[in-house]
Amino acid sequence: MLFSRIALFALPAIAAAAVLPRDNQCKQETSQMCCNNLVKESALSEGQKKLVTASGFQLDNAAAQFGFACTPIANAPLASSVAGCQTYNVCCQNTTATGVVAMNCSPIIL
Repeated sequence: MLFSRIALFALPAIAAAAVLPRDNQCKQETSQMCCNNLVKESALSEGQKKLVTASGFQLDNAAAQFGFACTPIANAPLASSVAGCQTYNVCCQNTTATGVVAMNCSPIIL
């Protein structure tokens, strides 16, 4: 009985730890970015929705997070990437060539 209660509370913490990027590391299929704004799809303004669709992304996942005005952080060491990014230091799965919009962004846990 006690084990089932511990497992019930421990599983969400383990799942969150596995999903969130840590220690300045993004998965191979993602890019580390510094974005001026990070917004869930469900909270996008009308102007942001237009920008997202004009960039070629579809609005079909209310939980997806979009980064706006993003610049890549290319292999920067942890201290310099944190110092250089005063807004949102994130890993993003899909980015536009101009860096205007990035999709499926997750904040980096330092």
